[in-house]
Amino acid sequence: MTPAEELRILQENLRHVEELEKTRGWKLLVSVMENEIQTATTKMVAPGPRKDDFDYLRGVIYAANRCLELPARYKAGLKNDILIATSKAPPKPGKE
Repeated sequence: MTPAEELRILQENLRHVEELEKTRGWKLLVSVMENEIQTATTKMVAPGPRKDDFDYLRGVIYAANRCLELPARYKAGLKNDILIATSKAPPKPGKE
């Protein structure tokens, strides 16, 4: 794959992730994950959760948060990769 092709693919992937964040499906997923976090938090502060329950609920919260962070984390990585690929790509004609 040439550096120009790599750059094009990275830019397309970034555009796709940005489009994903605007969809109703993503907004639904965010709502579900926020509800999971709220439910787990409520159960954690309720009297009597055992250590195993507490660890499980902490895992639920961690996983839901990571799911919510995924687009932002992936976009940050893509933007870094785009900067690197831009430095590798040959300059466009007339620009140096």
